[in-house]
This record gives sequence, C-alpha cells and structure tokens, in this order.
Amino acid sequence: MKGFKKILTVLFAFLLVVASLCACANNTENPDNKLPVTPDEGKEDTMKNYWENTVDFGIGVDKDGTMTLGGEKLYLAGVNCYNLFNQCFGTYDAALAKTTLQTLKEYGVKVIRFNCGGYGYDYITDFYLNQTKYVALLSRVADLAEEAQIGLIPSFFWLDHAVPDYFDEPIRAWGNPNSKTVKFLKEYTQIVVNTLKDRKAIFGWELGNEYNLACDLPNASDLMPALPPHSKRESRTEEDYLSATDVAYAMRVFTQTVRGLDDTGRMITSGNASLRPSQYHQLHEKSWQQDTREQYAQMTAMYAPDGADVISEHVYFTEQRTFDELLTLDQYLAEITAMAKQLKKGYFVGEWGGGNAGDISYYKGIADSMVNADVQLILLWNYNLTEGSIEYSFSAETERGRELLNLVQYMNGRYENEKK
Repeated sequence: MKGFKKILTVLFAFLLVVASLCACANNTENPDNKLPVTPDEGKEDTMKNYWENTVDFGIGVDKDGTMTLGGEKLYLAGVNCYNLFNQCFGTYDAALAKTTLQTLKEYGVKVIRFNCGGYGYDYITDFYLNQTKYVALLSRVADLAEEAQIGLIPSFFWLDHAVPDYFDEPIRAWGNPNSKTVKFLKEYTQIVVNTLKDRKAIFGWELGNEYNLACDLPNASDLMPALPPHSKRESRTEEDYLSATDVAYAMRVFTQTVRGLDDTGRMITSGNASLRPSQYHQLHEKSWQQDTREQYAQMTAMYAPDGADVISEHVYFTEQRTFDELLTLDQYLAEITAMAKQLKKGYFVGEWGGGNAGDISYYKGIADSMVNADVQLILLWNYNLTEGSIEYSFSAETERGRELLNLVQYMNGRYENEKK
C-alpha cells in the first residue's frame, strides 16, 4: 500500500511538471494571451480577391439581405475608431491616422467605422474655411487605409443637432426639404462621396450616429441641448423635438444623393442604435409603452427606408425587456435578424461592447452570441490611440485594450473556421 502511494506521488509530480512546461510553451507562443481560435492555416484569405480585383467596391447586399464583399459572402468583425479622421484636424497631417491604421493592421483588423467630420457645429466652419485641406486630409486617410487593406465606413453627420445648430435652424430641419440643413446634407455628401468613391477602402456609407435615440421622446423638453452662442433664436421649441419622420426623410435624401454619385452598389446604413422598445408608441402616442413585435418591425422598416441596405443597431445589453418580455441577447438577436430577413436587408451591428469591464469573458460572451446568431458585420466600440480620451475607448497600450483587439481576431477566426 505504501509503495502504491509512493508511485502515485511520483506520477502526480511528473504530471505537474509536464503541465508547467506546456503552460510555459503556450505563453511563449502567445505572449499577448490571445484567444485560441484563429483562421485555419492553409485557408485562403477571403478578402484577398477583393483587394486584388478591379471590379468590386465595398460591401454589397444581395436582394435577400445577404452581405457580400468581392463576390463572396461576408463575415467580418472590426472596430470603431471614432476619431481616425478628426484627430488630424488643425494640422491636417495624417500622421496620427497612419499610426492608428498601422497598429490596427498588426492586430488583424480589417474594417473600421469612423466619424467623417467633427462633433459639434463648429467643424462646419472649419470645413468651409479650409475645404481644400479638409478634403485632401480625408483623401489621404482613405489612401492610408487602402495601403493597409483596411475597409472604412465613414459616418457623415455624427451629432443630430450639429448641422441644424450651425445654420441656426430647429433640429427638425432634417425633415424640411427647404431647409439649409438638408441643403448641406446634399452638399457635404456630394463632396465626400466624389472624393472617396473610387477607393476600394470605402466599404459603405453612413448617415449619422444613433439619431433614433433622440426621436419622439415623451420627455423631449427636458433633454434639449443649449442653443449655440451665435443663435438668434430665443429658445428651443417643439420644432427641435426630432421625430422618426424627420430621420426617415433625411435618410431617403442621403441614399438618393449617394446612389446618384456612386453606382458601385456599396452598402448604405443609417447608423442608428438598437430601437428603443417603445419607438412605435413614442411616434404615435408620445408614450413609453412597449411595442409589439409587429410595431417594432414597422419602426425597423421606417428607420431603414428604400435605399438603405441594412438594419443598423448598436447593441449594448446582454438582456433587455422588449415586446414586454425579458429577452436574453441570444433571444433578441434571433428576433431582430429574422426581421431583417423579412425586410430583405442585412443586419449590421455598428457598435457593441462599451463599459470598462475588466473581465474579458464578459465581452467574449457577447461576441460568441453575435457569431452564433450569424451576424455578418460587427464593430467593437472604440479603439483610440490614447485610452479614455473617447468614451469607453481602449488602446493597444493597455492589457484590456490588447485583450479586446485579440477578441476581434478571435471572432474573425470563428468566422473563417465555422461560417465560410
């Protein structure tokens, strides 16, 4: 009996040594603690044909809502880089954008969504005063992305009240065909599209950021931003209470303007967040009552009118009360992807992540839910050279940032191995 125990002790010690050696080997091969799934060796890079051919430009969406790139079905995870372009304002030197793109290329990032302008109304003054430099900088950023073989999704009018504030118009000017706001929508869109449309790095075009969240709010009067200093208006009025009808009109003008200039069929998206669960009742009753599935589907279609190729959502929850039911993220994604298919549109998660959770397993759980749900295009919020300078941003200079960038690689590895 004592001999048997001695044998077990020796065997146990031997197994510990082997385990330790294996762990050391793994750490040597994987110093950044990358997640284990990567594309299988020997598989052709599914984006190689896209960058080499001279025919395809950007992400396409088939008549059934399937997203494609270079003639192949698209599955891709990437990141937001909100200030890729506007971090270069002032100097009009693209050095910071170049560093950003080089770093993201090292982590295998292949698509970026970014703010194609400033935040508040003051960037429009800069655009008019320095238009030649402004457009040249935007062009240079696109060239750098093309060199890095990273796709771009420019979001044209990020803040919903920036353009109306510049022209001293109510925010609902987005829905007024005779407004200076709509005139600028057309003008700026024409300049940007004509500047970028011949770059393969442009994967799609986006109107703005999360306009739906400001629409038809029952408490809109309590949430009005201050008027700009140059305003001749005495106060905000009900004409500043943005509505879904205004956003739908602006989206139609945007898509018509883009299609009139760019005949490649690139994806056009609204940039909206996930709908509020009461979006229909807000529009029709100014109430927070939860919508039914049918009402939710109606609003989903309204916010992605003809010309918009995808349903855009920003997903920042792991469970949420929708349709007056508590849904897990898996359940919600099953519902919304089915709605997108019924509308024959793609489903695009333009933002996800957020917060400052230190546990990567929190983010991995969300990532796995989206890959499992067959979501074709997913962009994590938000990479920045300096962590924290943009809300909930991360950089490659911190452990959390590196883990999140590795998570994007993990998602693309799952896509390559399981979906293609």
